[in-house]
Amino acid sequence: MALEAGDQKLTSFFSSYQQNCLPFHQFVYCYQGSCTFHTDDTQIDILAGTALFMKPELVHHYKLQGEACGLTWVAFNGYLIQQLSADYGMATQEPYAVIHGQTLPALQREMTALFDYADDPFALQQLSTVLYRITIEFFIAWKRRAIAPRYDNTQDAIAAAATRWIRTNISEPANVSLLAEELRLSRQHLCRIFQQRFGISTKAYWTRLKIAQSQQQLAQYPHKTIKEIALELGFVNMSHFNKVFRQVTGSSPGTFRSSCMTRLLPET
Repeated sequence: MALEAGDQKLTSFFSSYQQNCLPFHQFVYCYQGSCTFHTDDTQIDILAGTALFMKPELVHHYKLQGEACGLTWVAFNGYLIQQLSADYGMATQEPYAVIHGQTLPALQREMTALFDYADDPFALQQLSTVLYRITIEFFIAWKRRAIAPRYDNTQDAIAAAATRWIRTNISEPANVSLLAEELRLSRQHLCRIFQQRFGISTKAYWTRLKIAQSQQQLAQYPHKTIKEIALELGFVNMSHFNKVFRQVTGSSPGTFRSSCMTRLLPET
């Protein structure tokens, strides 16, 4: 696995920055100030709190807006990122994805944490784990903002409480009625909020989160059996887990794990 990470400060000493075209996937997070992001045919405003994902070989550059702009970035290669971006709905022909106007402090913390591992040839597992978390957090937020219509503050609070409860109880079977009861809502009301907020049903959201968690464990913990992972995440049995995993990702858990183990081997 090849990886580069850094912190870039755009200042008023330069009005435009040289073009980049990296052979890696790249995450960029703007934590201060503002700039514009340019490709051959697009221009996007980048403000503090904006997160950006780029595919390899995208020719781009930045132009400063204001006095200064701070960008944290990480560039890396790997098969898993390609599969995850596709799983979350990013089309093959889309060169980048952007999340505007949302503060993602955890994303910046994770990216900064990579600085500790970037030059360590023995930190492959730590690097893979952190990169996986960055990818999952980015694409969950990206997909949510891409499909969600306007919603009021009450719905926002309910959705936040519901997703928090689901994450806390991720090892339990996906029981929507129990979740609705915990939130003192009708099942129908809760499902309407999830459909409006995320574009999918409560059960589908819960299931996809379980599958995302299972993908992480399959990739990062080769000593765990597939059955152990399935049971830890509340699936009734292996048959049920295999069926749901294939419905969500298009492949079996075993095939997914094998591809990850092969692709994540250190380059020589």
